[in-house]
Amino acid sequence: INWINDELLLIGVYKGDEYSELAVFNPFIGSWHQELINALPNRFNRGAIAISPDLTRVLYVAGSEEQLSLVLWDLTDQRELWRRDNYAGALSSSHSPVLVDWTRDSSIVAFSDLESGKWQIKLETLDRTGNQLQAVRPDAPYDSVNSMSWSPDGRFLAFILAFADDQPGKLQIRLMVYDRIAHQSVEMCSLNDDDRPTHNIETNR
Repeated sequence: INWINDELLLIGVYKGDEYSELAVFNPFIGSWHQELINALPNRFNRGAIAISPDLTRVLYVAGSEEQLSLVLWDLTDQRELWRRDNYAGALSSSHSPVLVDWTRDSSIVAFSDLESGKWQIKLETLDRTGNQLQAVRPDAPYDSVNSMSWSPDGRFLAFILAFADDQPGKLQIRLMVYDRIAHQSVEMCSLNDDDRPTHNIETNR
């Protein structure tokens, strides 16, 4: 479940006990808005999708399991703005979670992908016209990015890194914040149960 804007939710719909489909729902007046999803060409049912808060753009996964692409779609003009074929980060798993998130002003979308030839997630950003912006490259070794979220002003992208510990079977979890203006990612604190969350770096706004 995720808020698209102040009125609409993106939620999963179930038939019986099984997940069926994503849906767009306004809980305040009880209205469904599937036209925002149904119009997307060749959408992969189990792939990531993120609708911009102004309802003009969608970043979504298209194709089939054999050939997946990540597509930026213009809902107003009904046309494709950007595409990445052979999209490696499309399927959700414990090792490569699907992550997509728009800034509140609908100007930038962040998404996850796999580094070429590596089992390592990277975060990238696009503007609303499909121009690729600077990739978010944390200065730290990591195995996965587990979640992410933009700050309300669209400057900072918070995300969670997980990487293997020296102790077998244990993961180290770190909260990172990327400053879009400074083009810098900093480690803010550890989120492990046995560590006290400690703020490491003070970011100047």
